[in-house]
Amino acid sequence: MKSIREPLPPPAGLAERGLEAWNRLTVEYDFRTDEVHVVREFCRTLDTLERLATELESAPTMVMSPSQGLVPNRLFAEVRQQRLALRGLASSLALPDAAGGRGGDGMTVSENARKASRARWSRGA
Repeated sequence: MKSIREPLPPPAGLAERGLEAWNRLTVEYDFRTDEVHVVREFCRTLDTLERLATELESAPTMVMSPSQGLVPNRLFAEVRQQRLALRGLASSLALPDAAGGRGGDGMTVSENARKASRARWSRGA
């Protein structure tokens, strides 16, 4: 039976999406002190993405640039950057894949697949 525990106290300023992730993650996983800081940034990045998505709902897709004419709204580039940051934060926490979870060796499914691929290629060389 899985023990139920309380989430860690959330950092100030988290919005709905970040707070939801914070509560879910800190109940489900035990994080070291240094990892808690990464979880905090992960949750803040989720909130940033949510705010950007809200802005993009009413923002034009294309905007006029004085030097380049019609160009994509810069918010799209910022969303892309925030998604990359989120991916990096999740990777540094080694959170399990949504569909696969962790294997018996503690690695995520994608880490196991990379390890197996490297082993196959190194045998062929």
